[in-house]
Amino acid sequence: DTVTVDFAEDGDIHLSCDGGIPSDETNIAYRAAALFREQTGRREGYAITVQKQIPSEAGMAGGSADGAAVLRALNRLTGEPLPTDTLAAISAKLGADVPFCVVGGTALATGIGTELSPLPALPDCCFVVVKPDGGVSTPQAYRLLDSAPTLLHPDVTAMCDALAHADLDSVIRCMGNSFEQPLALPHTAAIVAALKDGGADHAMLTGSGSAVFGLFKDA
Repeated sequence: DTVTVDFAEDGDIHLSCDGGIPSDETNIAYRAAALFREQTGRREGYAITVQKQIPSEAGMAGGSADGAAVLRALNRLTGEPLPTDTLAAISAKLGADVPFCVVGGTALATGIGTELSPLPALPDCCFVVVKPDGGVSTPQAYRLLDSAPTLLHPDVTAMCDALAHADLDSVIRCMGNSFEQPLALPHTAAIVAALKDGGADHAMLTGSGSAVFGLFKDA
């Protein structure tokens, strides 16, 4: 997504968002601007434009990324009154994914996802993301996750160790997504198979779906 911010002369928050996404107070980008004003005590208006490229209901944190971008952009526009760690802390009010999007990089997220510990960057590799028709409601995905009798849990400790040693083969072996089993989306297996047939070293559901990604060791 491309997020642009500027001052608005009338003192209000204005949001323009394409892709059929609501541009009112329900949009996380709008709420991020309101949160920034609340936290800084500023009263000027802001004009925000969001051009969508990240698909919605895909498990790719597109909305969270927009909210984080608004916070970072407004902070820069106004002379950086808030340090990054403060931005990340307050951004948790917008959603559990937003602090990660504020900080960026590679990190272990614990708690509800808002407690971040930096990790070494992923070794060089490439990704292909496939977004099928239709999406997945994040609240519905979590309801299915919570009601699942058993869950497959990726080995997070082993993944952290693989990253520490820049061992891409071990990273691939450690990959997993607890949402795949309870969601049982009909398209996932077919896309995973197609990506692997195309040379992916591993492929799986992205976040809470519906997108699927393949990891390739080279382009």
